[in-house]
Amino acid sequence: MIDVIRVLAAWMVVAWHTGGAVNYRLPIFSSASIAVDVFMNVSGFLMLYLFWERRHKEPWERPSTWFKFYVRRFFRIAPLYYVVLLGVIALRLAPPPENGVSPSLWQWLLLRFSFLFGFIPHLSDHCLIPDWSLTLEMQFYCCFPFLALALRRLGAGLFFFCCVVLSGLSGLAVGYYHDAARNHLWYFPQPTILPLKLHIFAVGMVIATAVIDGSTSMKSKWFLAALPVYLLTCKENFLWLMAAVYWSAYAIYGQSRVRSYLLRSVEMVNRALRGLPWRQKLAECSYGTYLIHSVFIVLLLDRFRWRSGNRGNSLGQYLLALVVVLGLTTLTSWILHEWIEKPGIDLGRRIAQRLRYPPQASDAPRAPQ
Repeated sequence: MIDVIRVLAAWMVVAWHTGGAVNYRLPIFSSASIAVDVFMNVSGFLMLYLFWERRHKEPWERPSTWFKFYVRRFFRIAPLYYVVLLGVIALRLAPPPENGVSPSLWQWLLLRFSFLFGFIPHLSDHCLIPDWSLTLEMQFYCCFPFLALALRRLGAGLFFFCCVVLSGLSGLAVGYYHDAARNHLWYFPQPTILPLKLHIFAVGMVIATAVIDGSTSMKSKWFLAALPVYLLTCKENFLWLMAAVYWSAYAIYGQSRVRSYLLRSVEMVNRALRGLPWRQKLAECSYGTYLIHSVFIVLLLDRFRWRSGNRGNSLGQYLLALVVVLGLTTLTSWILHEWIEKPGIDLGRRIAQRLRYPPQASDAPRAPQ
């Protein structure tokens, strides 16, 4: 199911940006930011679940475990991003023309390669490719071991409440998206600092906790306390509906009969999705699809002037443009996955496997209290 979610989220971003290029919007695609939030949910879920699966071989408290985690995640994200970024520069699609505020090309590259550009407001949305979410992802990876330990120490309810409150307070100080005209201390074109989106990652981590520990970990009054704050942090109306469904599910999760029906429904959906052809391949290409689709939109639609000013294009023209962009993007993403992304992932795994540290006294299993 996660594979299908990743594919649909990537396609939703492509559909939204293609619609903006040809001046046509489908009502069901209200914003690409929803799809990016789904990616963050999935990332939070997978990171905690994989961390938990490796807990015996790689204890959470060991710094070596954290370093291996950092190595694997860096080589999962960075190689393909670096190649695409250099390709965009070679095509003269980036960086934007220099002005009094923009850095030089080498400074711009250094900030991009180090993923530090997200901390600089005027550079957070300063590239053709949507790499603003990558700096956010890297910040989450850097903090994840500490977040995982905090989750285990505080429990799912209190941990989620703390994350939601931190995001809410950050949203009062830092504006993004359509908050430019409001009174904030700072404004970022995109939410490229982790506190603004920590509650979105935390949703995935809490769901992983429910999968690992069962519904008993969800029976906390802190979830009810977090609900109003969580709703206030939602920038998109659709997220309000998601939040309502989310908490309604937890309200009935402990009831055995309803829980049985829910589990049966999930299993039916899983069985149906397993039969989809190319499901895994498309999921493997979802990162590349998300990363490079804007390049094809510019090369194909802008360069061939597939626009109609304020009149807008027809649904047929939009669907044709979407099929062309999505087809070329998927094919190119598959090639990049085989030649760049997969070797980078394998290299990260090999480096992590060679990192061996002598066992420490603190690593010994603790006797039950």
